[in-house]
Amino acid sequence: MSDRRQQCLDNMAQTTECNVVLVTKATLPNFVCPGHPLHTAYQSLSETHRADYLRAYFLFHYGGGYSDIKMQTGSWVDSFENMEAHQELIAVGYREVLGGVPVHLTTESGGPLSECWQLLIGNGAYIFRRDTDFLRLWFARLHGVLDKRSWDLKLHPARFPQDCQGIEHNGTVSEYPLSWSEILGDIFLPICYQLRNKIMNTLPPPVFHDYR
Repeated sequence: MSDRRQQCLDNMAQTTECNVVLVTKATLPNFVCPGHPLHTAYQSLSETHRADYLRAYFLFHYGGGYSDIKMQTGSWVDSFENMEAHQELIAVGYREVLGGVPVHLTTESGGPLSECWQLLIGNGAYIFRRDTDFLRLWFARLHGVLDKRSWDLKLHPARFPQDCQGIEHNGTVSEYPLSWSEILGDIFLPICYQLRNKIMNTLPPPVFHDYR
């Protein structure tokens, strides 16, 4: 981990006022639920897509809070307390940013989901109540994509941390079968829109620059 990432991690615990647990490759086995192994395609995923997969896995099985390792801007205590006080809430996140929604996504009526960005929450930090329709949909659709792509992933595993479909790297075009947002934003954001009345966007947003 870079010095800047370590600063972000230290800031996270202090600013959010939460108990922060860093999951690493070495500690990951301690967090895998007995009887619920990681998907068989996990080892073929890029490190970026592994992170996409693991946030869904942890929230599905445990609930609680997740954040990228970025500087934080405020306490999460009020958001956790709001979740406790309002049992109809299934998630609290920060408002999605303009330009953060892939342009190919649509609403149920066929309109561009990107035009509804203010109704959505972003993927860098959130709190989820365990065992909700949202998490069941998210995890089922995620596994559906990985089931479909499993053979191609076995044939063409990721070669570097940010590998994605069609990207050029070291003079060749990647045959890695997953597009950048295929197992996170493409799944997560439409569900956000579908269940938007059960989600709050009042979580303090992380800082989106200078975190590497």
